[in-house]
Amino acid sequence: MKIFYKSEISSAHRIKNHIGKCRNLHGHNYIIEVEIESDNLDENGFIIDFSKIKEIIHQLDHKVILQKDDPLVEKLYDQSIFIMDEPPSCENIAKLIAHVISKELKNYKRIKVRVRESRRSYSEFTL
Repeated sequence: MKIFYKSEISSAHRIKNHIGKCRNLHGHNYIIEVEIESDNLDENGFIIDFSKIKEIIHQLDHKVILQKDDPLVEKLYDQSIFIMDEPPSCENIAKLIAHVISKELKNYKRIKVRVRESRRSYSEFTL
């Protein structure tokens, strides 16, 4: 059995060591798509409650997403920031979401997270 969930969030980020445009703080209207496959359902007949997926994704909504050692973390300490261990690339955001969702599940076959930065580009991570 599979479930699908799709959400849109707005966030800013930067890749501090990038030599191109992504080095500068900028924002995206991310579209995040989650697909989970499992043979196990909980007592309510769910693989996972959709509201839990929404809660996980929306921790990034209207946040400035930064790597923990980015100097902007200190400068923006009183703002809405979300701190990651790795650079906040589209790829690492997809991986982060998949791993956080996996901690909410007892048993699953596959979790796939697609993060769209724009109509032209996205990353996909499968766990």
